[in-house]
Amino acid sequence: MGRSLHTIWSDQIQCPSLRPADYGNTTWNEAREIILFVHGSFGNARWWEPTLDLLPEGYRAIAPDLRGCGRSDPADAPDDYEIATQTADLWALVDALGIGDLHLVGHAYGAAVALQMTLDRPGPILTLTLIAPPSAWGVKTPPEALQYLEQMRTDRELLLRALASTMPGRA
Repeated sequence: MGRSLHTIWSDQIQCPSLRPADYGNTTWNEAREIILFVHGSFGNARWWEPTLDLLPEGYRAIAPDLRGCGRSDPADAPDDYEIATQTADLWALVDALGIGDLHLVGHAYGAAVALQMTLDRPGPILTLTLIAPPSAWGVKTPPEALQYLEQMRTDRELLLRALASTMPGRA
């Protein structure tokens, strides 16, 4: 079963912070089920491609690059990366595309965003799948760490050292 990929640019949907990608072998009008996939931190829509390649007949999927990730626009301020902002971006995307009911899948940070979407507007969410979700009590980045996160955007060596420190036997 092949996958067709059509990029929906943000200026077409009035949602400037996202770069969503459309997957499936069924047109939007013919789709029986629509799935929204939300990637985690340090990810982008491409993380979902192995899964999206397996979409059965009758399914359509949207996998956006969240604000500041992949091909999306960078955030203007650190607060723009908060779950509430990412949630608002995704609801703007869903509304702009005229999607009614949908299945929602989120990984890691994307699971927190997906959960918030469901809490904000449970009606359209048919199913919610959370993969490796963060703590139910939330995760807050200390303000003094923000400079390092910003530096990691351009300093690959620092990013690799930071990621390695989270992996057993790699620090």
